[in-house]
Amino acid sequence: MLESVPADYADPFGRGYAIGFAYYEDGQYENCVRTLDDLKSRKLVRPDLYTLLGAAEENSHHTLEAYNSFREGIYAFPTDDQNYLDIAALSAEHFNYELAAQIVTSGIGQMPGDYKLYLARGIIHTLARQLESAHADYEKALALAPNQAEVYVVLGICYEDENKYDEAAATFRQGIVQQPKDALLYYFLADSLFRKGFSVDTPAFREALSAIESSLSLNAEFAHAYLQRARLELMSHQTDKAIADLERGHSLSPDSREISYQLAVAYRTVGRKAEAEKLFNIVSEATEKDAAAFRTGQLRDVIVTLSNLPRKKQ
Repeated sequence: MLESVPADYADPFGRGYAIGFAYYEDGQYENCVRTLDDLKSRKLVRPDLYTLLGAAEENSHHTLEAYNSFREGIYAFPTDDQNYLDIAALSAEHFNYELAAQIVTSGIGQMPGDYKLYLARGIIHTLARQLESAHADYEKALALAPNQAEVYVVLGICYEDENKYDEAAATFRQGIVQQPKDALLYYFLADSLFRKGFSVDTPAFREALSAIESSLSLNAEFAHAYLQRARLELMSHQTDKAIADLERGHSLSPDSREISYQLAVAYRTVGRKAEAEKLFNIVSEATEKDAAAFRTGQLRDVIVTLSNLPRKKQ
């Protein structure tokens, strides 16, 4: 057990934090909080401590205490971006966009060259449907960090939300040049091409197919990429291949309304009525809201990744 490590271990913060993190991973949130509070009482603190403490409080359904932990981290380390980003991630989860924007803006005042803070504020603006403000923040983040894939992802999504599909595609292509091994960039390139519209055997169709193949080669567990490839296969009358991809996507993401609905439609097309009806009983249609929900989830994931906040336990 980690507790068996001597109390006078050379790195007392590392010892205590490791024990707290082990409690967190095991779902023992009260023990995690108690361990981290002990470190605080001994004035052994780093930004990571407040991140883990807030995450444990949130998983204990103590959201106010989680906010307070992150704020305490900001007060203790005002020129470290981590706890500003923690509050942004928590606020995005709870739709508290105004607070998130205020906190991140104060962080930008402390660290005007930190691209993560501009990126996080841009995402908050996007989630609040303040797209013009979001766009300005993304452009600033891009100028500060032109090699970061997530900047191109969120900027391209912003263009999509503005129905500027040519600009979105150009942004994703630019990102691929910078980061050719990022599966999301290829996925959203195909997505932007889909949204503009194309016919089979056109350059746009071939580019979308190539992008999706690249996305899946980089992440074979990407459920929505199988959905995109299936749509292309259905356009070219490769129904059996499309059903196989949709079944794979459905197995990876059984709660996706888009995938379930498209699979039901495909089953009905080939006469597999019982299987189609089973899915139609669960989801009667797939709307743009479902696609938007996927994009929103990707945006929230970017903030969580930036903050190093442990993923919320289910």
